[in-house]
Amino acid sequence: MIVYWSPYVSDKTDMVMSDLDYLQPEAAINFILKPKLNTLHKRDNFSFCPAYKNVFKNVFGLRLSHDYNLTFNSDGVTTDDYDQTFFDASIHIRSVEHKSISFSQQYLFISEKSLEMMVTPSYGEDNVFNKTCMLVPGKFDIGKWIRPVECAFMVKDGYNSISLKRKDIYAYVYFETNEPVEMKRFVLTNDIKNVIYQTMKFRNNKLKMLGKLQHFYEAYEQSKIHKYLIRKIKDNVLI
Repeated sequence: MIVYWSPYVSDKTDMVMSDLDYLQPEAAINFILKPKLNTLHKRDNFSFCPAYKNVFKNVFGLRLSHDYNLTFNSDGVTTDDYDQTFFDASIHIRSVEHKSISFSQQYLFISEKSLEMMVTPSYGEDNVFNKTCMLVPGKFDIGKWIRPVECAFMVKDGYNSISLKRKDIYAYVYFETNEPVEMKRFVLTNDIKNVIYQTMKFRNNKLKMLGKLQHFYEAYEQSKIHKYLIRKIKDNVLI
């Protein structure tokens, strides 16, 4: 099954982020615990276990795009990195009290047919992000609804400072299918971006947000926009 993907650089983040900042999603089975597992004898190496392989089938890791240090204090959230323009464009503070924020590194994933996608913390990675932060997970059907996947997280108790490190894997993306998943990157044209803008406007209506995902699925289906979107994406796939 083909999953089309693209960096999503919004109008807000366009002044500070580029598509070139993003790293391609990578099959988790190729890297998870590799340094440790490679030192084990084959009979003791559980990466050869079918049950282990089944867990990470069609699972991809998302890597952070920037080095960025943030501190929570009486002034809110502060940093000595970059400038205020970068901060305002890339950081959405949800709650200072609960140390909940979003880093505006966003991806788009879409499939022609119905396909459940789940985003989870990268629990197999021993990195600074996982030591200090808890990623907010999510799940929806990328053949029935389209929205950017963002890096939303809460800082763990006992930590007031965090460090985002470029190339660290902060999330796993699971695609719930028995078919092998092939990733194809596409260029986010203005036509495609406008469709995303419309779905986000619909989602951000607070009354609609109180509903279930099915409400979004039904609205998206009746709009008849999915075939148009897939056609535009196929026309802009990077070879």
